[in-house]
Amino acid sequence: MSAVDASQAVRAAVISYAETQAHFDIAPLVEPIEIRGPYALADWTAGHKSGEVLLVRANGTWTVIVLQNSSLLDANYLHLRYHVPRDDAAALVKALSAAEKAY
Repeated sequence: MSAVDASQAVRAAVISYAETQAHFDIAPLVEPIEIRGPYALADWTAGHKSGEVLLVRANGTWTVIVLQNSSLLDANYLHLRYHVPRDDAAALVKALSAAEKAY
């Protein structure tokens, strides 16, 4: 799967989750998206709400682990709370932080 296809799959998973599980009235904008191994970390915005979302890919399907209104940019927290391997967590946080500055 290309990086573009993976980003589109992550975006679709977040939108579906937001509409069905988080009961958003409007679909969130999901940008930027960073993917490392089977994990993805992204920013989301829906109207005046915003936050970050963490996903995992298993059996070819992206699943939302957590979608929250606050920052997930803490590699130690991702590792301890959501069991993201330390290297993946650090890479995700570093990449998303850089992408946010460039975005």
